[in-house]
Amino acid sequence: MVVLRVPQEPLETPAIRKSNVILKKVCSHTLKGSRSRIEFMETHAGEFPVMSMAKVLEVSRSGYYKYLKLKKENKSRYQTEMLERVYSIWKSNRKLYGGLKLTKMIKLRDPRIGIRRVRNMMKLLKIKGKQDKRFRVVTTKSNHNNIAKRDLVNGQIMNMN
Repeated sequence: MVVLRVPQEPLETPAIRKSNVILKKVCSHTLKGSRSRIEFMETHAGEFPVMSMAKVLEVSRSGYYKYLKLKKENKSRYQTEMLERVYSIWKSNRKLYGGLKLTKMIKLRDPRIGIRRVRNMMKLLKIKGKQDKRFRVVTTKSNHNNIAKRDLVNGQIMNMN
């Protein structure tokens, strides 16, 4: 019995191999975590084939397409008018307002909106409020011009104010 083997074409052509090398060099150190890799795939989908990007970046193609689907659903979940209102309030207040203050400002117009919805919209818009720096009590003034004088009782040098 004679078995004929049909030669299969290689899945990777020289052009694809070259693009894989480029991807590997660019992405090996800069992209940590699967989300950043998938976002990279999304921005460069026109330049490289999705299959080779997924292979090089070690991300599943199904995960990439699932991310795209979820992103589309999240954007359609909220009205664009509401997203614009959140963004405009945040920007008009010098990008300082966080979820609580934004919710208070939005509730003046629409009392049905809660903080969770506002925070989800902020996450979708990729905006954050600025937090105050932590207050730290400074007890020692090391920056002074006082003369250090000798303590005659204990024989130690002591600072006199």
